[in-house]
Amino acid sequence: MNAGPTLSIRPDSERAPSWRAMFGRLDNIPVTGYVPVLADLPDRPESAVYMLDLARITPDERARLVQHIVARFHIPETEVEWNLDHAGCPILALDTTGPAIPLRLIV
Repeated sequence: MNAGPTLSIRPDSERAPSWRAMFGRLDNIPVTGYVPVLADLPDRPESAVYMLDLARITPDERARLVQHIVARFHIPETEVEWNLDHAGCPILALDTTGPAIPLRLIV
């Protein structure tokens, strides 16, 4: 995995078992940035989310992610793949412990 922002999924989160199944861990989940954004999710309008950095996950992790989404939402695999490529994969901020934002001393 390339260096970049990561976060941890809260172990007591309702979705923690799913993240552990997909990634084999709850820590060092790659995200595209340290600041959450607002997203209108089907069951959660205006949710604060981080976006999973799909370029920094392994092919096996992506395959497990796709299969999880297919099974959970009953969406065809081709549609899941298209949505991941065009819209990405949100991670609810409320499910995270928040990233450790590195501080840099500017001199």
